[in-house]
Amino acid sequence: MSPRHADDASGDRRRTGPQARLPRWLAGLLCIVLTTLSLGVVHPAVRADDATLDVTFTSMSPSAVTDEGDLTLTGTITNKGSATVNRPTVHMWRNRAPLTNADALNFLVKNQSSEPMGDVVTTSAAAQTVASLTPGASANFTVRAAFSGGGDPLALVSPGNAYLVGVRVDNSAGTQVGSSRTLISYPGTSKYDATTVAELASAPSYVGTDNGKPVFTDDHLAAEISPDGRLGQLVQLAEADNVSSVIDPLLVDELTAMASGYEVRSTDGTRVPGRGQDAATSFLRRIQGVAANGRSYRGLYGMLGVSAAASASRHDLLVSAAQQSAGNQTLKALPLAITATGNALTSNDLEYLASAKPTLVLAQGIDPASPVRQATVRQGAPTQLTVVSVQTTLGDGGPRRPPIRTWCTGWDACRASSWCGPVPTARRCTW
Repeated sequence: MSPRHADDASGDRRRTGPQARLPRWLAGLLCIVLTTLSLGVVHPAVRADDATLDVTFTSMSPSAVTDEGDLTLTGTITNKGSATVNRPTVHMWRNRAPLTNADALNFLVKNQSSEPMGDVVTTSAAAQTVASLTPGASANFTVRAAFSGGGDPLALVSPGNAYLVGVRVDNSAGTQVGSSRTLISYPGTSKYDATTVAELASAPSYVGTDNGKPVFTDDHLAAEISPDGRLGQLVQLAEADNVSSVIDPLLVDELTAMASGYEVRSTDGTRVPGRGQDAATSFLRRIQGVAANGRSYRGLYGMLGVSAAASASRHDLLVSAAQQSAGNQTLKALPLAITATGNALTSNDLEYLASAKPTLVLAQGIDPASPVRQATVRQGAPTQLTVVSVQTTLGDGGPRRPPIRTWCTGWDACRASSWCGPVPTARRCTW
């Protein structure tokens, strides 16, 4: 797969709303939550004899990890015990293990231990000794440490995650008499990597020729390719610089038939001239331009419902759809992308798809924390499949859509079977 194709991919048939995956959505959400909580996580101090200090953070600057500069923790220590604490020293500490998921966050929130959960920073600015505290007395502290550089830096180096930092307070004898911790996020320069993919496909209605004239069961495609129609809007989206496309070769064949002049068969068997000949000619030129933009893929012929076909062991349908797809003159030079919506792909599904040698598989049900994965399938020699997560949920909004058609009507290879699914929607892929 070329680098250009690796940066783009996935599509729609019935609606054009944005969709969604993202590389690192959980980590990003975690960072937001952690930053919100960061100044409020205070824990009971450890009791040493009768000397106990409460530790409260009043500020943390900056609020997120940066590539340079210092982290500064400011707060107050208060003697809640009945004995004087002699010259307490506040030490900054950090845990360099990144918090990467919600389970780690939940554990920390529920674990109220006051013990430091990381290494004390050894630089001089990371420690402050204050005057002795009599019972009820308080003192302010400020400790700081460099994020990176020489000495003993914090070295919190994993963007898209969060870290635990805090302070430990010792008395003059070196016994811990107080502690508190907080959380800091590291958004770094990471972002939600997603791309919009326009799937140019429609429910088939072409049934063949009669007396040299192509015949269609209805004229819905003429409406769809109008400027305000569903495909008219999708092709405009596909022409944008940052959008990829998956093009159904069957759509190209139907438009080619329409452009030659066609008829529509009514329910009573009579035929009338189709009204989309000129629009089909114009739309074909636009599809040819999209196919040549370096960001497009050809789909399986008729956008075969691969999950159902795989579960029924209908390998012949996959072979037929792939062969017909590769034979389309407009799209034959494009890499193959297979869209697999519905249930998550099983290992059997992947083995089924491997024989078609797709460049890309666009699938639902992939772990959002790992939206792109390489699947090794063994069919003789091992085959690598690149599987990318697609989300269609956001495409469910917007105006009411026409009734869903099946993909199979009018396609002899699939018409009488149940292997084809409903027409899919515009998608959003995560990389």
